[in-house]
Amino acid sequence: MLHKQRQKLAAIKLGDLGAVGIFAGAIALLVLVGFYVVARLAGERAYREKWKDYVDCGWA
Repeated sequence: MLHKQRQKLAAIKLGDLGAVGIFAGAIALLVLVGFYVVARLAGERAYREKWKDYVDCGWA
């Protein structure tokens, strides 16, 4: 059984690992961009909520 696992590991080429790394990096980048967008929208919403009363009375 251990021999079969070693054969499978030997069959994996370096190029395959590179493709997996690129795919994982792309997924990680998309997740980070998604978190950035959500954080930015939440911050803008909080800012608008904070100054809403001043806009209504004409101070802003």
